Amino acid sequence: MDIRNWPLGRIMQLPDECFGRRWAVISSHQIAADATDEWLVKQPLPDGCVLWGLRVIQGGSEAGVHWVKIALGDNEPVSDATFDAFERLFPGDFDNAAEEGAIYFMYPSPVDMQLRMPIVSMGRRFAVQAHNGNNLVIMNMCVVFLISSIPTEVPDCLLSGQGRSL
Repeated sequence: MDIRNWPLGRIMQLPDECFGRRWAVISSHQIAADATDEWLVKQPLPDGCVLWGLRVIQGGSEAGVHWVKIALGDNEPVSDATFDAFERLFPGDFDNAAEEGAIYFMYPSPVDMQLRMPIVSMGRRFAVQAHNGNNLVIMNMCVVFLISSIPTEVPDCLLSGQGRSL
């Protein structure tokens, strides 16, 4: 059955197996000691996709305060101000006076989120801003986004009987 005209909220009610193959978008970066860096992930996104998981792994030192911000952007960020103009993937009041919207993490614990988040990219790509709080050691960071496309068709048998309430 063709579901292209369904609203996104209704599509997101479908079972996980309707979303097909998942693939990883991976970005690795080195961040200088006591520095903040921002970048646009090179791999483009489909116009619509589902973010199933986010994992941020850093290697360096346990000393210092490290944080990361994730957004959608359409141009290479060149400063904190340009990054802040991007749409955050995880909006909200993180109550971090020093770095609003930052997700803090400590070495060696990764940031590991299991999600089911629809994304309408409109040509934008993932953007990352990260801070290495150690003033002596370079931090190696790997960000893994697990995504799938948004289905446009589902088997008719899925919508028969009990599935019709979707």
